Amino acid sequence: MFKKYIIPIITLLLISNSAFTQTVTVFLTTSGGSFSGEKWMNITTGINGTGTQVWGQGNGTLGNGSGLLTDEAIILNCGTIYFLNAYDQWGDDWDGTTYELRDAISGGGTLIINNGGNSPDGFGGFNSSTWVAGDDLESSESFTVACPCANPPVATYTVVEDCPNSQFSINVNVTTLGDASDVNITNDGGVGSSNNAGTGTTSIGPFSAGTNVIVTVDGTGFGGCAISSTNQSASCVVSSSQDCAGGTSICSDALLSGNSNGPGPIDDIDGTTGGCLGINENESSWYFFEAQTAGKLEFAIKPQNGTDDYDFALWGPYPSGSTPASICPPAGAPIRCSFAAGAPNAATGTGLVTGAGDTSEGTSGDDIVNPIFPSTGDVYILLIDNYAATTSPFNMDMTLSSGLTLNCTPLPIELLSFNGYPEEGYNQLEWTTATEINNDRFIIQKSHDGVLFQYVDEIEGQSNSNESVQYSYIDENINNGILYYRLRQEDYDGSYTYSNTIAVKQSINAEVSFFPNPTKGNVKLNFVSKSDEEITITISSAFQQIHQQKIAFPRGNHIYNIDVFKELAPGFYIVNATDTNGNTIKTEKIIKH
Repeated sequence: MFKKYIIPIITLLLISNSAFTQTVTVFLTTSGGSFSGEKWMNITTGINGTGTQVWGQGNGTLGNGSGLLTDEAIILNCGTIYFLNAYDQWGDDWDGTTYELRDAISGGGTLIINNGGNSPDGFGGFNSSTWVAGDDLESSESFTVACPCANPPVATYTVVEDCPNSQFSINVNVTTLGDASDVNITNDGGVGSSNNAGTGTTSIGPFSAGTNVIVTVDGTGFGGCAISSTNQSASCVVSSSQDCAGGTSICSDALLSGNSNGPGPIDDIDGTTGGCLGINENESSWYFFEAQTAGKLEFAIKPQNGTDDYDFALWGPYPSGSTPASICPPAGAPIRCSFAAGAPNAATGTGLVTGAGDTSEGTSGDDIVNPIFPSTGDVYILLIDNYAATTSPFNMDMTLSSGLTLNCTPLPIELLSFNGYPEEGYNQLEWTTATEINNDRFIIQKSHDGVLFQYVDEIEGQSNSNESVQYSYIDENINNGILYYRLRQEDYDGSYTYSNTIAVKQSINAEVSFFPNPTKGNVKLNFVSKSDEEITITISSAFQQIHQQKIAFPRGNHIYNIDVFKELAPGFYIVNATDTNGNTIKTEKIIKH
């Protein structure tokens, strides 16, 4: 990955000729991998080693050294486009070696270009024992070295909070351009940037509240100046069902299934309010319920895998009509609490049971504490926490007796489904509602870790509807990993609920990897594809092809044993995977010990 600098054409009336010949010293380091003596690099003015060579390592040597380099000093003209070319005299990739070009030694200064931690792999051939530029080229990447900047741009930053919508923006006020002709304003928060801006204020956002955003102002033009801000963030955070303020309402004694993958972004308990749980949430789920009529409440929490260590704490009673916003985080110690170690009793589970004999217990407890007796209108907060932190779900069975019933405001929507699908260049989100009551809008939120979510976009609801309504959204701002999505449904009065979280994995049409590498015996092939595929696996040594086979895979993720490796002698082998059109999907050198 390398940084592209925008270099506008500047007339000689503005800058003298001598400015264009300004030189800077950069430092090249190649490291890691194996077979170091067969690798080398050069820098040219044209791609793939064409044009003029301005620096070269030679045929695996530099002076009296050989192979890998450490902080090799190279003098270049700033503001000029160059190409860094990687070669291997055997044409069989760089065996894990990586490169990095910086403007200071020992990994300091600014990174100009590297190969992203991935070893160059052009896979040229086996037929050159000396440097043959065409055959041995593994990669060629362009870069530009920024010129020194005596007067960088000056900018100030102001956070503009809009916490009711769980968003904030950042105003960037560029007061002085310095040596730069204009500036680019960028950020690491996933929203658009502003290019070729002058002085004045630019607003960027929205960002999800509670996240830190680094804003960078880069001077363009000959100046090559750059300044960066400190972290910018809003003071409020986005709550979720893993936080008290985003808790789920319980309206009846129907069997409830729940799950969590973390503690949420808010620390809702401390040494006082956490009671027997202490100060830590592990994988927490928060709930609320209000008594419509008085009576007796018991419940049993049981892990679906039968082994996880689930704990809980219960706070209340709070006044009738209390909302999560008004009573979260809980104040004071819980009225019921269990921190018993290990899996719960298979019969009683972890919870409130008549005859338990206590109201709170530590690790040596028996999982159960006394029931409660709510009065009409009493509101309670319940935290269920998976100490095992396995993301395995639980079931909770409530028992209402002695006349107890629960009251709950009807949900503004009944969500039938929420799904996501990876498509070429975008993720497709689809959801369907069965009914809608005063439904204002859906806010689409996205996360890279499933915990901290950011605003993506919003779609208007149908207000009131007794018929099934289908919605869809296309997210084009994606990567080749897993992205998590959820819906925040907002009512006209500002109340809201969250959907379940879904994960969408975006990948190329066919993805192949080999493991373990190195190996002492067998090698496995991991295959991921969006469609049915037939691939051809070819295994070669440095001298000849050894094995070839075709494998048909259905759509999905599959692991296949390449058994022939068990019969091969120690050494290194090239494994190549191609599709039915002869296109290479993956080429890898595998070492057998």
